Amino acid sequence: MHVRKLLNRWVSWTGYELGKVPDHPGRDYLADIRQLVGVPATLFRAVLLELNMAPMYEGQSRPGQVVDLLSDHGYRLVGIYHTHYHNHRFIKWCDGLFVTE
Repeated sequence: MHVRKLLNRWVSWTGYELGKVPDHPGRDYLADIRQLVGVPATLFRAVLLELNMAPMYEGQSRPGQVVDLLSDHGYRLVGIYHTHYHNHRFIKWCDGLFVTE
């Protein structure tokens, strides 16, 4: 099953609002995440975002920073999708699905 269909079914089944954070080189990714999860009026129960495992551009967020930030706001990593590999050996980037407890 295609990941988008799976996520749509999951959102429908849980009733969670799904927030998405695009990763754009040169933007403050962590600030975008803080804005998404830190404002009660726009609090999402689930967040889907890109995790860069390998250096891709200057100033990018490390996966641990993203996981720590979301953990501080009560989110846990529950799934990894769209995994892209470097030389079929190492994860270069992926999408991470985080949900509130």
